[in-house]
Amino acid sequence: MSRRRYSWDEKRISKYVHAGRGMGSGPEYTPWLTTADVPSLGRSHRPFWSKTARVHQFLSDNEYYAFLHHCYEDDAIDIREQFPLDRTETVLIAELIGVRHPVDRISRAPLVMTTDLLVTRKMQCGSRHFAFAVKEDRDLNNARTIEKLEIERLYWALRGVAWEIQRSSEVKNDAALNLAWIFDSDASFEFGSAWVQRIKSQLKATVGRYPTAAIRVACRLVDDRLSLAPGATLGVVRALLARKDLLVDLNIRPPLAEVPCSKFRFAKRRT
Repeated sequence: MSRRRYSWDEKRISKYVHAGRGMGSGPEYTPWLTTADVPSLGRSHRPFWSKTARVHQFLSDNEYYAFLHHCYEDDAIDIREQFPLDRTETVLIAELIGVRHPVDRISRAPLVMTTDLLVTRKMQCGSRHFAFAVKEDRDLNNARTIEKLEIERLYWALRGVAWEIQRSSEVKNDAALNLAWIFDSDASFEFGSAWVQRIKSQLKATVGRYPTAAIRVACRLVDDRLSLAPGATLGVVRALLARKDLLVDLNIRPPLAEVPCSKFRFAKRRT
C-alpha cells in the first residue's frame, strides 16, 4: 500500500467506487490511486502510451520501470496500474489464511488492496491477463509484506490469472533506463507526414555515412541540413525507437544518445 494524503473511511471508498476508479480498460481506465492521491516524493511518473491512448500514473520508479518493460513487448495491449481488488474477497481470504487484512490506521476500515500492474496480452487463443506486484528486494524480507502478498496471490489464483512478484533488481536496469529516455518525450508525430519522412530519409543516409559517430551527432547534422530546431531529429529518433521502427540493443549502457550510429538499424516495414 502506498502512502496517502488522507485517511480512508467507508464514505471515501464509496466515493472512489462511484467515480469509476479501477473500472474500464484502455483509454477509459482510471487507477484506484493516482499521483494526485499520494504525497509527492519526486518519484511519480505520468507517461503517455499510444496503445492505451492515455496517461498512465505510477507512484514509484520501480512501478514505472516495470511498466516500461511490459509496454515495449509487442503482445501487450493494455496495462492497468493500481488495479483494485474486490474488498469482500480479500477480507475473506485474509480470514481463511489467518492474517490481518490491511486497515486504515484512523478509521479502521478495511483498505482496498491493489495490484501494481495488470497486463493484458494478445495471445493466439485470445487475450489473457497477467498480474504483477512490484516490490523492493529488501521489502520481501518483511513478514507483514509477505502476508499481504499472499492475499494478493490467492486472489488472482482464484481467478486463474498468473501472478508474479517483480523485484526492483529485476526492473531497474540499463534496458529500463534506456526505455525511460525513449518514452520520456513530449514529441508526437504523424508518421505519414512528409517532413517526418524527409527526416527519416536524411537520418538513414547520415547514419550510414558516419557509423562511428554518436547518434546525437548524426541527428544534429540532420537538424542543420534541414534547418530544424536543435533536437528535432533526436525527438524523431526517440519516437521511432518507441514504435520499433528503429532498433538498438536496449541493454547497452545508457545514454543511448551517445551510442554509435552503427548500433542502430531501421526495421523492415511491418505489414
